[in-house]
Amino acid sequence: MVSITGAPDELYQVRFTPKDTGGAWFSGDLWLGSAAGTVRSMELNCVHCTRHPFLPMGTEDELRNVALHYRETFSTWNARPVINTVALEYSYTYHTGPGSARLAERDPGFRNDWHFRTKGILHLFAPGESFILPLFRYDAGQTDYRKVLSMPYDSAFWAAAPSLVRTEQQRQDETLFAAEGLLLGNRQLDPTVRNRGGFFESNYAFWSAGKRIRLKNMLDSAAYAPLQAHADGATATANQLHLEVQLYLNVDRTPEGYCTFSATVFDGFRSYCHLADKRKADLLLNLFFDLCEIERKRMQAALDVPGLTLDRIRAIHADAEHAMDQRTGTFLKETHYGADHEAMKRWNDRVRQQLGVDNLNIFRVADGAE
Repeated sequence: MVSITGAPDELYQVRFTPKDTGGAWFSGDLWLGSAAGTVRSMELNCVHCTRHPFLPMGTEDELRNVALHYRETFSTWNARPVINTVALEYSYTYHTGPGSARLAERDPGFRNDWHFRTKGILHLFAPGESFILPLFRYDAGQTDYRKVLSMPYDSAFWAAAPSLVRTEQQRQDETLFAAEGLLLGNRQLDPTVRNRGGFFESNYAFWSAGKRIRLKNMLDSAAYAPLQAHADGATATANQLHLEVQLYLNVDRTPEGYCTFSATVFDGFRSYCHLADKRKADLLLNLFFDLCEIERKRMQAALDVPGLTLDRIRAIHADAEHAMDQRTGTFLKETHYGADHEAMKRWNDRVRQQLGVDNLNIFRVADGAE
C-alpha cells in the first residue's frame, strides 16, 4: 500500500513488483476506488525488458535497454467503469552490428548506437453513443483489424474533428511525412512505370485521378461464374470479366447535421479480368472505374445539400449504386467488353470531359495498337 486519499471517496494506491525480476514481467501501480471497488487507473512499467514486441532489422543488430510504460485510466458511465485513456511509451537503443563497418568508414558521423523514444495516447469519447457504420459491404471473413486498414482517409471527419494544437515542429513533421512518406495500404499502379508487381497489397483500391489500377494474379473466372452466352449471342466475354466496385459512404453526426464522406472503391479480390490483350484490359478496367467515380461525384453533390435525414442519405446512396451498376452495364454492353474501339473512344471522351483523365492516351491504345 502506497497511499490512501481521504473522503468522500477513498482512493487506494497499491504498488506491485514481480517475483521474477529478470525483465520478462511488469511492475506497476493500481488506483482503486473503495466505494465501488473498481480500478480507477493502472500503470505498468518494464525497464530493461527481455520480452517485447520489437525485432532488429539486421541479423547482427541488437535492441538494447528496451523499456515499456503502459497506462490506462477509467471513468464511470452508468455506474460501470469504462476506459477513458490508454497511453503507451517505449524506448530502446538500436545497436548496429559488425555488418555496418563499411558504412562507418564512409560516414565520419556514423555511430553504432541510436536512441529512440516513442509515446502516444488514445482518448475514448462519447460512451454509450452508437457510431453510424460506413455503408460498405465487407468480405464476411475479414477481421475488424483488416476492415479498419481498408477504410479510406476520411478528410471530412478530420477537418471538423476537435484536435490538439500542433507545435511548429509537429507541423514540419507532417509536411515531411506528406512529401516523403508512403502509405503502404493504398498502393496503386502508376501507368508510367511498367513491370511493377504487387499492385494489390491491400484488399481495396480507392479512385484517384493521378493513379491507375491493374488486376494481377486473379483466380480463374470459372471459380466465380459458369460459362454464359453474351447478350448478342456470341461466346461471352462476360465469363472472362467481373468487376466489383462499391461507393463507400461514411456518415457522422455533427451539431449542424450529418457530415458525409464518400470514396469509390475497387474490390481487387472479388474482381477478375482474363481478356487476352492486357493493355486493352487495363483500359477497360480503368474506364469502368472512372465511370463509377462519376456516379460518386453526383452522389456526393446530392449529399452536400443541408438538412438531410439519415434515411434520405441512405436512399441517395442506394440510388447512386443502382445508377452506377446501370451505367457500367451499358458501358460493357456498348463496347462489347472493350472490343469496339470506336465505342471505347466515345466513353473515354465522357470520362475525359468529366474527370480530366484520358485513359486512351495513358495506356496508348489506338486503332490496331498492340
